[in-house]
Amino acid sequence: MPSHLIPPTLVQLLPKLAYNSTTSAVQPGGFVDITFKPATHGDQAPPLLNKGDNINAVFFHALWNWTVPITVNDPTILRAQIPNITSWSGELIVALTYNTSIIQAEDVIAGPLQLELDSPLLLAFS
Repeated sequence: MPSHLIPPTLVQLLPKLAYNSTTSAVQPGGFVDITFKPATHGDQAPPLLNKGDNINAVFFHALWNWTVPITVNDPTILRAQIPNITSWSGELIVALTYNTSIIQAEDVIAGPLQLELDSPLLLAFS
């Protein structure tokens, strides 16, 4: 197959993300402490970040996305504020980028991270 006809793939082998559930407040307006999982199964190693570096976390929810800047204080834990979204429940997908938005697959430097937002009202009925 000619190189310009290579089909797209969802397997980017990007560094995988996790979060510290003890120190994170997973709710709109809360903070999430993002960490890197160890590289396995051919995944890329986490990006080399230094204190003072600026990167962005992009939060995807349904058809919308929000970019949140992060200034690196500790390269092993990235603290990002969860956007104040209109929906109080559902899934957020998070990816990291050096850019202010993600236009193409190459813009993503790590991810994804899946966060579940739970509505306090819905939790009261469960």
